[in-house]
Formats: sequence, structure tokens, C-alpha cells
Amino acid sequence: MFFAACPDPAALLAWTERLPPAAKELLAAAYGFFTPAQAARPAGEPAAGWEKARVLRHVREYGYYANCKIGLQYAVEQGFDGVIFVGRGAEFTPEALQPLLEAAVFDGAAIAVGLASDTPPPSAAERRAIRLTNWILHRSWRELRSGWRYYSTAALRAIPFLLNTENEAFDAQLLIQGRALDLSATEVPLPGARVDRPALGDREAWRLFSPALHYRLHQLHLLRHGRWLVDFGERYTYKRSPFGSHQQILAAVPAGSRVLDLGCSQGLLADRLVKAGCHVAGVDQLPPERVRLPYDQYRQADLDDPALRLPYGREFDVVILADVIEHLKNREAVLALARRHLKPEGRMIISTGNIAIWFYRLSLLLGRFEYDARGILDDTHVRLFTRATFTRLLRQAGFEIVRVAVTTLPFEIIFQSHAENPLVRFLDRAYHRLARFWPELFAYQFVLEARIARLEHGESTAWPEAAGR
Repeated sequence: MFFAACPDPAALLAWTERLPPAAKELLAAAYGFFTPAQAARPAGEPAAGWEKARVLRHVREYGYYANCKIGLQYAVEQGFDGVIFVGRGAEFTPEALQPLLEAAVFDGAAIAVGLASDTPPPSAAERRAIRLTNWILHRSWRELRSGWRYYSTAALRAIPFLLNTENEAFDAQLLIQGRALDLSATEVPLPGARVDRPALGDREAWRLFSPALHYRLHQLHLLRHGRWLVDFGERYTYKRSPFGSHQQILAAVPAGSRVLDLGCSQGLLADRLVKAGCHVAGVDQLPPERVRLPYDQYRQADLDDPALRLPYGREFDVVILADVIEHLKNREAVLALARRHLKPEGRMIISTGNIAIWFYRLSLLLGRFEYDARGILDDTHVRLFTRATFTRLLRQAGFEIVRVAVTTLPFEIIFQSHAENPLVRFLDRAYHRLARFWPELFAYQFVLEARIARLEHGESTAWPEAAGR
């Protein structure tokens, strides 16, 4: 455990002796303090049981919020499990520390916000800022700038906190970055804890609310900033909207089909295909342990390998490339691979994002073109498509396009809600009508269904006897 921006580690060491044995045991193994430049070092040696305690100080004063950033960065780099802020105006009481430790260690909270029992009531401007933040983010937070906070370093590694502002918005930005990772902030009552802090005026309250507004505009690509580009680890989310790519792909696969899922990622579609009676073979570069495995066969392989050969014949009713083609350098080779294993009467279903959608046109007009952790400008994409370039690629690869479908914006992800939410359903239907009316401008993705138009030299429509069965 690491204490960041702790103004008086000597006092903190002194009152940790009053902690209950269970809480003290959690800290005694290894912990550290980070303190501003002007704070005094603790007098003498650490008390018995605290030999591993260490105090770090700046050579000069950087300011409270810069101290917070430096402390967080140090904790991440040194491999601590978590960080507890003993922040501005927070008085040291053992009763305040124990609930935060319990939330972190026993409840597994990634973020915990302490609610001090003895805190001056917020100003009217701050109350408005909290209400507006909760309304725009669909949250019920009671506190946006607590003096007592806990962050796991696992969460901090995925958050670009060094890009946060060094003012009243810093704590709110951390909470919203956690929300962007789908992490809930646990609010923990702190009996007996006191935080003495100045009331916020209108300007400071606006700074407290503005991160929520900026984050929503970022999600809609109207404003972009690197602080909201959190690292999701697993990049892809199953979308339940009937107007999204996943549901449209599943709807296009006849029940009982033999399916080859190229670039299947974690296996987002496989469960549903198997439940529809399909026999599914998956191919991706992920190791098997990171893939859901309802597949009849799964092969770990790099689709960009020009020498890739699969031990199948021309035996699949459907070949799926769901949001894959934009990741590949050897696109033509992969399309030839799909054609090689597709039955003569079979169908290929392929999807990709529309780089010419309205908000990217607007971004370019404003001089912005920023890659992200996911979405059309996913930073692993090597080729971006419009409707014209996407359909041209398939025709040049020997396919005839039999159906073009369009998708809506991923509102369930934007609002971090679900497809049955009434607002999400309304936006889905309305936007899908708009996308069908003007696909080149409003479609988020294109989903194409294609069949073999011609065979390349040496290809046969027969099933090879060495089909690898």
C-alpha cells in the first residue's frame, strides 16, 4: 500500500499504532509514503513493525495536484497494490483508514471514495455540479473531491492520469476514467473522519462538472482528448443492439450452418452460433486460454501470415470476417483464404467501420484525427474504408455483393447502458433510419454479404479429399 500526498507522515505513523490488529496487519508487510517538499521527515526510526515504511519527498514544491500525479506514478512503477490518498484537509483518524482498507482488500474495490462523517456541507454551486455530473453519466455519486480515496494500481495502469488537469477537476477526472473502464467507484462511509476544505464558487464548481460534459462529447467524437483513452485490455465488446454489426451478422447465418470464423477474437459470436445449431471453426492469433471455446475447432494463427494454410476443404456454408479486415496488411490473401474454404453456394459475411461517417468528417474539418483504444480509429487498424473502397476490395477479390447492411452508432457502449434501455432503443431505431437513408454519411459500419463470383487460377469447386477432417 502507498499513501500519496500525505502531508504529515509522522502523524500518520503515530496514529497507525491505534489501528485494530487486522487493519495494522494489512499495512505492516510493505507500505510507503509520499509527501510534499515542505513536510518534515518523521522523527527517529519507524516504530516496531513498520521497518519497511519509507518517506519520499520532493526537492521542491510542485503543488497539490502535481504531487498527486507523481505519487500515483511512483506507486504504479514500484509495483504497489494500491494507493490511499490522505488528501487536502483530511485529518488523521484510524477510523477513516480501516473502511478504505476493507473495501480494497476484502471487497476487491478498484476505486473507493471515503465519505467523511464530519465535513462542511457543499456549497449550492458544488451540489449543482454533483447533480449534473450524475445526470449526464447516469451515476449516483455523493462526492467528487473526497480527501480520502483508494485506487488500485491495476486500474491506474489503464488510466492516463498524467493528462489530468491540476485543479479541482482532478479527482472527478479519475472517477470518470474509472467509469470509462466500467469500474464502479465504491463509496465508503468513514465514521469519525473529518475533512476541512473550502467551499467552491461557481467557477470552481464548473471545473468540477466540466469533465463529465467533456467525456460525453469525447464519446460522440465532438471533442477528443487523450485523458479519456483508457486501456480496455480486451478491446472488443459484444453488442446486443439489433441494428449493430453482431446481431446483423448472426441473423444472416442460417441455423445449422458450418461456419468458419476468421479473426474470431475472444469468441464473441461463437456461443450464439452454437446455440443456433451451427458447427463453428475459429481462427485467431489469441492463445486458446483467452478464447471462449464452444468451437468445434480452434486454431491459433496469424491471418497476416502470407503462408497460412488451414486444414479444411471447400466445406463451409458461411465464412465470417467480423471487424477484421481493417487490421490486416495482407487483405487480399485473407479474402482468397475465405474463398478457398467457402462452398460454391456459400456466403461470406464481412464488416468494417465507415471512416467517412459524419463525425470524422467534422473532426478533420477541425484539424483532429486521433486514434483510440477501440472504435473505427482503433490504434491497431492499418487500413480504413469508405463504402466505395470496401465494396471495391471485395469485387476485386472475386466476390459478388448480394446485400449491404448498415449499423447504427454503438449507443449502448456510448452510454454504457444496455440495448433494452428505452433511450438506447429509441436512438438505435432513429439513427438506423438515418443511416439507411444516407449510408455514406451516417452508417457507423457496413456489413456485406457476398458470394463467390469467380475462382482464381488453380482453384476448384470440389471438396479436396485431404480436407484435414
